[in-house]
Amino acid sequence: MIEIFYDHLRLETGEKEDIEIKEDDQYESCLQKIEEYAKTGRHLKIYVRNRGMYGWFDSVKCKYGGIVKTIGKETEKCHFFKTAKR
Repeated sequence: MIEIFYDHLRLETGEKEDIEIKEDDQYESCLQKIEEYAKTGRHLKIYVRNRGMYGWFDSVKCKYGGIVKTIGKETEKCHFFKTAKR
């Protein structure tokens, strides 16, 4: 199972075997890891910390049956409404 978490606010932390993506030059190596883990059926969590890369891993859902989650949507909405009231 491959899980992708879009989490630029760093609300969740991964374990040491999980992958954290911060820069776009890490994308290709991460895709290779995804293919490797998908072939063996091992569990892999990937945390995408760069908001500009949101959507880059959406194809994993279709190609490998992975799960894609965005973490922090509610937090952003709360912040928006607090600042809009001022």
